[in-house]
Amino acid sequence: MSLTLKITLAFLLTGLALAALVAAGGPASAIFLKLVLFPVIASLAGYMLSRAVCHEISILQNDIEIASKGNVSYKPSISMGDEIGRVSASIDEIMKDLREKTLRVMALEDELSRDNRSMKELRQSEERFRRLFEQSNDAVFIYDLDGKMVDVNNKACEMMGYAKDQLMSMSFLDLHTEEELSRSREARMVRSATASSLRFESEFRKSDGSAIAVEISSSTVDRKKGVMQAVVANITERKELEKALKESEEKFRTFMETASDLMYIADRDGRLGYVNEAMFNALGYADREMIGMNISDITDKETKAACRQNRFELSKKGEITYEAVWEARNRRKLYGEMKEVAIYDANGIFSGSRGVFRDTSERKKIEKAQRLANLGELAADVAHEVNNPVMIISARAELLLMDAKNGKEKDSLKTIIDQCEKARDIVQRLLKFSKPSKGDFKPTDIN
Repeated sequence: MSLTLKITLAFLLTGLALAALVAAGGPASAIFLKLVLFPVIASLAGYMLSRAVCHEISILQNDIEIASKGNVSYKPSISMGDEIGRVSASIDEIMKDLREKTLRVMALEDELSRDNRSMKELRQSEERFRRLFEQSNDAVFIYDLDGKMVDVNNKACEMMGYAKDQLMSMSFLDLHTEEELSRSREARMVRSATASSLRFESEFRKSDGSAIAVEISSSTVDRKKGVMQAVVANITERKELEKALKESEEKFRTFMETASDLMYIADRDGRLGYVNEAMFNALGYADREMIGMNISDITDKETKAACRQNRFELSKKGEITYEAVWEARNRRKLYGEMKEVAIYDANGIFSGSRGVFRDTSERKKIEKAQRLANLGELAADVAHEVNNPVMIISARAELLLMDAKNGKEKDSLKTIIDQCEKARDIVQRLLKFSKPSKGDFKPTDIN
């Protein structure tokens, strides 16, 4: 039964009681009117009163039901100053407190959620770091400022030939050879803000006593705790290769510098990038003066076109040999045999050439002298072969001249004898040419 009905019923009963008391002793007609009218009026008054009171209570109950469902942001609608209003105000205060606590709880939940995400990301980051740490191709050593190992990866154990527990019991300084220990001390001192890392080369001593060349990249991991990290790469093979390459380069340079042939290296446009000593000495230039010059600058002007064509063929064929004529600084011509080999880059594009010029000027002089000597021998042989028949012709003409009686015949025979004399004179000159001159000797004052 609702509160309104209870109050109405109470007023009805009260009206009936009052009507009975008032009607006692009165006329019968008035008794019925009082018994009906008083209860009705009392009931209406009770109902109106209960509605006035219960309406506010109903609103308050509705506010409480809304708040009980979790709507902490709902504000009670009763603002009266009576007891119900004060109850509503109390509920409002409770709701405000509940709202504040709810907001704090939500903030704590958000913070806890962020902390959980951060912890999850931290764990994932740590797992990634651990995977990178263990799967690194280089050895990684983590140690403090005293050199005591904090952690090492599997590659470090593999490189040094130690088990992990053995390596962890050692100092980072124990791994260095005595000769290279100072470099490690230098790396340990890298703690300033301006230099937080250092890269240098050193030597490590393995468990079997052998030394390996290493490249160390040292950096500070935690400056406050004094934790250092060293990433170590084994560069022994690279060092051996560099040494072999250096020795090969030295041999090549020694060969180039001591060679009697003229050698150079040029780019694709023919600009000289290197010339050996024999080349700049033969051409009369200083060594630095020739760097940057073009091959066409030292090529004889009559053979420049052929030189350009030869370089074009070189880029296609890769290697060519041809006769070349160079011009020294003093305009002296150098004749020689040129051999060029093309240089290609990684993409197979022509990028330059290596050339060897063998000076054949002296050889050509010798060949010329040899040809002249051969020509002299040939002239002597010809002179002897021609001289004998000429002498026979001349002798026979003289014999016929002695017996000739006709003047015309005598004139013809004399002509034959004269021409034979001229032929003998030519032969004598050929013989003189074919023999080396002994010179003319005469007294001279040597002072």
